Amino acid sequence: MAPQTGSTGKETQPVSTFPRLFTWEEIRTHNGRGQDQEQWLVIDRKVYDVSKFAKRHPGGSRVIKHYAGQDATDAFIAFHNDKSLVKKYLKSLLIGELAPDQPSFESNKKQSLLEDFRELRCTIEKMGLLMPNYIFFSLIFLHFLVLDAASWLVVWYFGISLVPFLVGIAFFTIAQIQMGWFQHDLGHCSVFRKPRWNRFLQIVVITALKGAPASWWNHLHNQHHAKPNCFRKDPDLNMHPLLFSLGKSLSVELGKKKKKFMPYNYQHKYFFLLAPLALIPFFQLSVFYFAIKRKKWLELFLTVLFNIRVCLMYVPLMGFNNFMVYYWLARYLESNWFIWVTQMNHIPMHIDYDKNKDWVSTQLHATCNVNQSLFNDWFTGHLNFQIEHHLFPTMPRHNYWKAAPLVKSLCDKHGIEYKSKTLLTAFVDILQVVKMQRQDPGQETKRIRMLSQCSNLYGVRRERRKKERRRMAPLRGAEELREDRDGDPAVGPGLRFFTWEEIGQHNGRGTGTQERWLVIERKVYDISRFYRRHPGGAQLITSYAGQDATDAFEAFHVDKVLVSKYLKSLQIGELAPDQPSIEPTKNKMLVKDFRELRAAVEKMGLLEPNQLFFFLLLTHILLLDTAAWLILLYFGTSLMPFIVSLVVLTISQVQAAWLQHDLGHLSVFGKTKWNHLLHKFVMCHLIGASAKWWTLLHSRHHAKPNCVQKDPDVDMHPFLFTLGKKLSVELGIKKKKYMPYNHQHKYFFITLPPLLFPTYFQCHTFYIAYTKRYWVDLAWMMTFYIKFFFIYGSLLEIKSLLAYYFIFRMLESSWFVWVSQMNHIPMDIYYDNNLDWVSTQLKATCNVEQSLFNDWFTGHLNFQIEHHLFPTMPRHNYWKVAPLVKSLCAKHGIEYQCKPLLMAFADIVHSLKSSGELWLDAYLHK
Repeated sequence: MAPQTGSTGKETQPVSTFPRLFTWEEIRTHNGRGQDQEQWLVIDRKVYDVSKFAKRHPGGSRVIKHYAGQDATDAFIAFHNDKSLVKKYLKSLLIGELAPDQPSFESNKKQSLLEDFRELRCTIEKMGLLMPNYIFFSLIFLHFLVLDAASWLVVWYFGISLVPFLVGIAFFTIAQIQMGWFQHDLGHCSVFRKPRWNRFLQIVVITALKGAPASWWNHLHNQHHAKPNCFRKDPDLNMHPLLFSLGKSLSVELGKKKKKFMPYNYQHKYFFLLAPLALIPFFQLSVFYFAIKRKKWLELFLTVLFNIRVCLMYVPLMGFNNFMVYYWLARYLESNWFIWVTQMNHIPMHIDYDKNKDWVSTQLHATCNVNQSLFNDWFTGHLNFQIEHHLFPTMPRHNYWKAAPLVKSLCDKHGIEYKSKTLLTAFVDILQVVKMQRQDPGQETKRIRMLSQCSNLYGVRRERRKKERRRMAPLRGAEELREDRDGDPAVGPGLRFFTWEEIGQHNGRGTGTQERWLVIERKVYDISRFYRRHPGGAQLITSYAGQDATDAFEAFHVDKVLVSKYLKSLQIGELAPDQPSIEPTKNKMLVKDFRELRAAVEKMGLLEPNQLFFFLLLTHILLLDTAAWLILLYFGTSLMPFIVSLVVLTISQVQAAWLQHDLGHLSVFGKTKWNHLLHKFVMCHLIGASAKWWTLLHSRHHAKPNCVQKDPDVDMHPFLFTLGKKLSVELGIKKKKYMPYNHQHKYFFITLPPLLFPTYFQCHTFYIAYTKRYWVDLAWMMTFYIKFFFIYGSLLEIKSLLAYYFIFRMLESSWFVWVSQMNHIPMDIYYDNNLDWVSTQLKATCNVEQSLFNDWFTGHLNFQIEHHLFPTMPRHNYWKVAPLVKSLCAKHGIEYQCKPLLMAFADIVHSLKSSGELWLDAYLHK
């Protein structure tokens, strides 16, 4: 009876008397993607079906899935110490073997290199370089225990004056880093010969002494070793493209796709600030999320126990406020140390998608070494030998230097570059490579544009003729112009006529023309060159490219006569007489009625501000700001005055934020310049943020609220949360998962509300002010920090001062997020469908019931509908226009939502939960 050959069917019975035989082509089709969800891999010519086993794999499901459809022989040998034990569990997964006519190596892998590497591994095993030295690791263990104890003893013995405080932080940071390197050894099973002892001590070190679950680290780090620098497989690259653009080919690809999640051209500058800061909250949140999701209750208990232990040790010595400064400053230093050491060997190397290369090529293309010295070995935890560590993950680190000459010889034989550099050069290379990669997308994009414009000489000449005709053509009628267009609008110096279809094509997108046109009161304007100089920001005005912007223009500009003068030079024509004044996608009757309502509102004087109202607001803000300082001055810095002062200052800051919001919308004074002047005083001097930065972001939000890719307030989709029903389903169908969205209603409480201001806003406002050269704003902002640290620094020690600052920023952030999001997140969130002004605003906003407290607490943003329909209306008039807006909505069958304050808060969580469930259902079943 002939042996059974392989097939693509779903029969995966264990091998019997006659093994099933497969080809490499058949195995590659079973990679877990496409219609066939089976996952096969090859180890020593034997074929295993790991489809059901992957989730039970001790090293994590993803690390084994990364080799689905591939040969995993060298990875299997590299990761497992006790291979005979592991192979026993593989027997039940065996489904066949490679056919006799199939080579032992895949066609895209270097056979001679792999054969030499396997011989090298045998040599290393015979030399005993995989055997640990217990004395070495005992000394490592003892030295960080001494440092950990010393960090406490310094503070206990010498007190909490500045020098002992800083020395204690230094000891604590060093101890935590050295624990990190040691648990790294334990995670790779390189300290003890038996895996269970490595696992046990790893739990003790990383969980009980560092406060992170061991299984969490193993889950992420094993993936990194399996496919280093392979995008979508190496979790260390998850910062691309959300924070940074990494790798030449990936950067060019990102540029071609016109994707921009961050200002990558400045990533070598914000790397210093963003990378260490972003890592702290990410690690802190992800460890708890992982432990709870995977039900690692013992590790979760030990993690909590670590935090309790640290608090009990340090809080009695220095107080809670000083402890918070002590702990988080140490974590920040640890984060910097960790990032620079771990990234110096990888970011400067090749980064791309998984090309299924052989084990040696995969590791050598993704790693480099740093020169050996006693300091470098200690400082990096021997990760300066990154090449040897990646080739032999279970090798004890004290043997890396012995294996290095053998690896160099292998690389020289096969012409593979073996990179080794000094420590400082390695650090500098991170920035140089990041800077170089940020240039690639822009340069490639310019090159593509030049080729597309110059590839057809006739086309270039034709464009020149059209420009000449625009300059010289006489005034002609609409029909004559249409006949002379030849596909593009003919141009006369006085009058041109266009259709809505033609205007819609000039939206600045697509492969065609990059021109941007918009319509205001039937007049067509070309803003292609003007939009970058638009005072409200380039992205605001381009949100309406190819659309009618009449109502948006009316809503945003106070002095329309003055603004209209600047529009004259941009006018290129008008709508043709046969074209309607309102686009076909918009509700004609609703637009007409709203414009009548706006005229009535202007006649009623509801757009006129009451200066006394805003004067009283400013006065009460200044009084609260002063009171916060006087409380500490008069009552001292004990706990109760400290807390009361924090609360008072937080209230002052939030109320200042509501006032600057009014000033930014030009609703406090009749003249624009006075609004801008006081806006800088309140926003920059009283709050410490750039006024122009706020205008750039917030104006876009009002132009297209809840429109993805146009409203910056929903930029957290999909990086932190999945928002909106349609977008959540779309994200699930595309199998995209940047965060565990099905739990987003839980982690929302500890991410966005408390961290938005102290992290993202704090950095982003300075970044925008600096890159946009808002020097006046920067100067005003510095006066806030000088004032704050001068008046409070005389009352509080530096540790208490920093704690005071960051706590009030977190409280302010929480207040702001809950109020600003309660009117938007529960509403419809989707792409821009070019609806009329009223429909756009009503679908994205809702109200909260009026009361004196609600008005004060929300800065009158409980009237969000009225505010969005009339952005320049002073807030004290919202309640007057609300009945008119309700009447308009009732007439046209539009829902006017209004709810209690607490229900509005709860709806944020309910909406996030609903979106997460929709995403999960689509992700799993569609």
